[in-house]
Amino acid sequence: MASITRRTDKSFRIRVSIGFDETGKRQYYDETFYPAAKGKAAQEKEAKRYANELEKKIRSGRDFETSQLTFREFSEKYWKPRKVNTIEVTTMEGYESTLERIVYPALGNMKLSQINILPIQKLYDDLVAEGKAPASLRQVHAVISDILKHAYKMNVLDENPCQRAVLPKMKASDDIRFFTDEEALTFLNSLQEGYTIHHPEKIRKNGRSLPSRDQHIEVGTQWIVYFNLAIYGGMRRGELLGLTWEDIDYKNRTIRINKSRARTRSGDITKNTKNKYSIRDVTVPQDCIHLLRQWHKEQMMLSLHLQGLWKGYTGKEFDKNFIFIQMETGMPMDVGTPTHKFKEILKMYNETHGPENQLPEITLHELRHTSATLLLANGTDIETVSHRLGHSKASTTLDIYGHAMKKMDSKASDTLESILSNRKKA
Repeated sequence: MASITRRTDKSFRIRVSIGFDETGKRQYYDETFYPAAKGKAAQEKEAKRYANELEKKIRSGRDFETSQLTFREFSEKYWKPRKVNTIEVTTMEGYESTLERIVYPALGNMKLSQINILPIQKLYDDLVAEGKAPASLRQVHAVISDILKHAYKMNVLDENPCQRAVLPKMKASDDIRFFTDEEALTFLNSLQEGYTIHHPEKIRKNGRSLPSRDQHIEVGTQWIVYFNLAIYGGMRRGELLGLTWEDIDYKNRTIRINKSRARTRSGDITKNTKNKYSIRDVTVPQDCIHLLRQWHKEQMMLSLHLQGLWKGYTGKEFDKNFIFIQMETGMPMDVGTPTHKFKEILKMYNETHGPENQLPEITLHELRHTSATLLLANGTDIETVSHRLGHSKASTTLDIYGHAMKKMDSKASDTLESILSNRKKA
């Protein structure tokens, strides 16, 4: 039977026997209980009820010593050592960042035994009020739930309270930016043509003038290949940077996606794809294959030209080289380089074309959105698009690209109207 001792006007000590140690000495579990009631009789009744529930839980084998750890202590001591060996280092770093920035400030100092749905739901509601996107909130939810799920499996908690959480619904994004088919074609053609920048006459401080001149800037084959694959293949940045020449099937016009490049705290690494569904073969047009063959030859010539400065593979092992490289050494391209290069090229295009021919300033990742949107808007079925993008399920594709489906629905409606109207007139 649990013993109840009043400690102050506001608290009780609840003591429950938890058996004997190796020497035969009886062991106890103590917990301080703070009743919500104000009257002494009501407080004692509340304390007795709590003591009975506590004793039942202890008799069921609940690990109460561990339950007294804070959320942060449990995460660091039990969850992290198990998790770090089962997921990609980039994913783990993402979890750690989410914990430090968002979760620990709200839940970190709470004992596991005190955590229920209320503080968790409050955190979620606060994040929604701050404007946190549903997808970002679900990332927060995922890491909290995974930690508490582990506590439940260790018999520390009665349940995973995250299962009771109410999350905002994921909505099809209407604000995804992308190139139209005409803009995508204009962008790709401009890569082949290069950009002519006009430098006006400049007067120096000494009075001498520099005459106006035109400077033509060529875009290297490597970048022409990169951006063509980004649009025609819809691949993620890391997936493109992870490609080696061995991944290209010239005959069948397919590219094998089976690894990725990513940035970690200790530097860029080659890792597995985002998930098992991201491993796939993507078919690309013959023009892309032609560009790949051209860049393959140029890269081989570059390796010979650099001689000792070339750090990549040579000879029979040449095709183990990454397709996208640092031109000075042949080593894998820095993960951040494509983002900067795309901004530079887009800016250069808009500065060398009139107001009526400007391209929207989308991000590098939105070339992937461009690929998916153009396919969906022109009738490609959702399953095919989902596979090309490496999504785990078609519903994910629908969540992201619902705007394109709406466009298709509107187009279908207009087509039916046109067909039926013509028949009615006839």
